[in-house]
Amino acid sequence: MCIRDRIWSLKTSEKINELRGVHEGSITHLALSSDNQRVLTTSRDGTVKLVDMRMTSVVMTYRHDAYSNSFEFNKATFGPGENSIIAGGSDGQLFVWNMYTGRMERTIPTEHEGGITSCSLNQITGYLVTADVRGNVFVWN
Repeated sequence: MCIRDRIWSLKTSEKINELRGVHEGSITHLALSSDNQRVLTTSRDGTVKLVDMRMTSVVMTYRHDAYSNSFEFNKATFGPGENSIIAGGSDGQLFVWNMYTGRMERTIPTEHEGGITSCSLNQITGYLVTADVRGNVFVWN
């Protein structure tokens, strides 16, 4: 199976680029960095990947034995200062990786009652918002 990302121009409606083979499973979310140079992808294959748009290639793959994404949707986010990657797991934990080394920095147990389906961080305030499969939303500082 070939899983790919396509990059489009909103001005011209033309395809700018296409990245093939980014994941082995379906891509469940894309997040664009603030400088528009990197794309963070999540997938049902149990990985989070960082794609460099200039090189049009995967530059880092983030994984952990305890991390899984068993949902058709799962939103990860760039961490504070875009130096880390944060993703919610099917087990209700948050996973934080160093963006540059790919090393797992920590797992964070949460009060979520089910798998975390979405994470979003405000780079200015530092607030992290997470949501789970049971309809709960938490705000973290």
